[in-house]
Amino acid sequence: MSRPTQVFIGPDGPNFEGEPKIKLNFLLYSTARTGRVLETIFVRVRNGETIQSFPIWVFGNRSGLNRGSGLYVSPEGIAGEHHFLMAADDKSFILKAGKLKIDVVARLIGDSNDIELGSCSIQVSPEHAQALTNKNCAVFYDWGGERREYQGKIDERLSVEQLESFAPSIIEAIASSKAGKKE
Repeated sequence: MSRPTQVFIGPDGPNFEGEPKIKLNFLLYSTARTGRVLETIFVRVRNGETIQSFPIWVFGNRSGLNRGSGLYVSPEGIAGEHHFLMAADDKSFILKAGKLKIDVVARLIGDSNDIELGSCSIQVSPEHAQALTNKNCAVFYDWGGERREYQGKIDERLSVEQLESFAPSIIEAIASSKAGKKE
């Protein structure tokens, strides 16, 4: 795999209302002339002394996502977004400030052992770790080619409750705007 160009850490869903996930954007390629088929991929996240597995794999891009259940990888490669979610019985991911290492592990069809496709390391600032305690916050880490490190950016979304609280004032503003145009 290539180095991930972006790493997302935060809740799943468009408004960050879901469970914790890790999203990586990278290119998968095969060194075999005929390509290989991945049976599954998962990530292992190491943060300090804590090791957390994200075994549920979803693959795709903005036009569509599919639950990972096999993927043919040619020598030319396939780029996409890889979403990794926690198992249903494990929702206790807490990110701490410090070094974070994400290992991407796969099982190839026909092989009996898992292989590590690659890994990336991120320095999590105290500010980023604190932001991730807010259920409506996520952190995007983008690879800076010149700096040769990941740069983080906090993204906070409004919760459904916050959006609903704005609805009456938005409706009033639209109604006032339309009433003003009719006069």
